[in-house]
Amino acid sequence: MSSRITLFKGSSGLNTKLDPARIEYNSKSGVHELGACKNIEIDDSGRVSRKKGYTEQATGDFHSLWCDTGDVMVVKNDALCVLHPDWTTTPIRNVTPGARMAYVQVDDAIYYSNGIERGKVRTRGFFDGLSYVWNAGDYVGPETDRELSDPPTGTHLEYFAGRMWIAQGRVVWYSEQFNLSTFDLASNLIEFEDPVIMVRATVDGLFISTEKNTFFIAGTDPDGMSERLIADYPALE
Repeated sequence: MSSRITLFKGSSGLNTKLDPARIEYNSKSGVHELGACKNIEIDDSGRVSRKKGYTEQATGDFHSLWCDTGDVMVVKNDALCVLHPDWTTTPIRNVTPGARMAYVQVDDAIYYSNGIERGKVRTRGFFDGLSYVWNAGDYVGPETDRELSDPPTGTHLEYFAGRMWIAQGRVVWYSEQFNLSTFDLASNLIEFEDPVIMVRATVDGLFISTEKNTFFIAGTDPDGMSERLIADYPALE
């Protein structure tokens, strides 16, 4: 009477180093390394099963998905949209197709900019489906001969120490304190040797990465900030 032989009971994983003809096989346990696999999962017991698939929820060309406690923003095709929990979208305004959008939320407003267009929308609870201009308003304060301007249309945004910080090429501009729409382009800036690809705030400064290096700008008052190189390689944008 013939005895049963276990040919395959499980797998220990994928082996891409050896020729498939020389991959180890244990005839007693029936456990075999795999020479190739696609869309599978292997659990801790060695059981091989087909990966669960995906269900398409929405169609379109999507990018720049973002959320920070308010509405979920996304660019779909050529429109900046709010993405709802049922996967439907409400278009807010047309934007340049393919231009990556940056966002930052401050209180009840979401500011956005992609290097070509900029603006702001209201967050959840106030959302009315409109995009508002993000320009400098009338100046209120002591008399000054400084020339104050609208925000630069940058590629990276951050809010820190009561100011808006905007990266545009090799320059990071910062707004007047507690006035996120007014900029002194003649003096309120930090310039780098290479294009900036990241601006991220901490409690006591800013991490800023260019295409070549990463820096920490320590301090909360731009007049007293100090710059320190912390890595001779860039952040992952």
